[in-house]
Amino acid sequence: MDARAAAGEALMTSDFSLSNIDFYMPFPPLEANPAAEEAGAATWLWLDEVGICPAAATRRYLRRTQPELVTALYYPHAAPEVVALISQWTAWAFILDDEFDDGPAGSVPSLGAEAIEGIAAVMYGAKPVSPLGEALLDLWDRLVVDRSPSWRRTFRNDVSTWLWTYYAESVDRTSGRLPSIDDYQLHRLYSVGMPMYLDMCEIACGIDLPEAVRRLPALKKLRNAACQRIGLYNDLLSARKERAAAYSHNAVFLVEEDTQCTTQEAVERVNNLVTKHVKRVIAFEEQIPDQLEALGADGPLRSAVLRCVAAYRELVRGDHDYATRTRRYMEPEEDQLKEARYVGNLLGAKAETAT
Repeated sequence: MDARAAAGEALMTSDFSLSNIDFYMPFPPLEANPAAEEAGAATWLWLDEVGICPAAATRRYLRRTQPELVTALYYPHAAPEVVALISQWTAWAFILDDEFDDGPAGSVPSLGAEAIEGIAAVMYGAKPVSPLGEALLDLWDRLVVDRSPSWRRTFRNDVSTWLWTYYAESVDRTSGRLPSIDDYQLHRLYSVGMPMYLDMCEIACGIDLPEAVRRLPALKKLRNAACQRIGLYNDLLSARKERAAAYSHNAVFLVEEDTQCTTQEAVERVNNLVTKHVKRVIAFEEQIPDQLEALGADGPLRSAVLRCVAAYRELVRGDHDYATRTRRYMEPEEDQLKEARYVGNLLGAKAETAT
């Protein structure tokens, strides 16, 4: 029995509840961007144009996931056209996730590597070799308009690193390896996909930070803490669904394995980590003014950085609220049906033929 199946079997023997868990969230709630409905309509028009959401099961799932709501909560003050564009990006990312979850590219490492190389190369000027690659090219061309080379480099690297986390998980499953919780937290920083959404905060704010600012130690650590908070929080909300699917890359399961505690105890320990990371966001934010002074940042640049940091905070809060606003989490039992959402050719013909 491989590690994934063993973890799933063990978890099926226990139960847990989130009803008594107090999720620490110090950032005030905000209204979702009023452009959400308009963005949703634009997203479905785009999906039909690029042809990456043909399966009925995928369409039902995506409507429950509501990419336009994710975007409206993440970027409550962004312009309508920005909300629409990032909503389309989010829909693309969810569909790609399904292809790796349900198709051979997510279970055969060599196929996953091939698919990821083909997708990522599009951002470096290569010709797309799959429908998801074609869709990415369209998104990339619109996202990078008026963006600096530094921003493009950062975003491209964050997207590529996110894509390669699918490969890493495939290798783990195939080799029977379960990562430690410490290793997993580093992995989750990127596997949750949040670095690229933090990058897009600059688009939402209408700013483009200099490379030296993006490399400020406190800003980098703040971003990492935000991503880890979001990733581990998502693990808590997804644990029941992922337990049923015997999916082992979840912090709850790994804490349970590491410490031999009950599932409920693991839930509580993961929530402690979630709290720790949001407190780290606050601590690193407090260090940024001194580091900007050390950099010699002038008034306009300082204001731009603080505006971006505020947007990071809003994104963390928006992600927290998304769980209580969408059918994806409010009606999780539907996900247990595990309808086949894998289309078979979105990542490329070679992955399609290997079953």
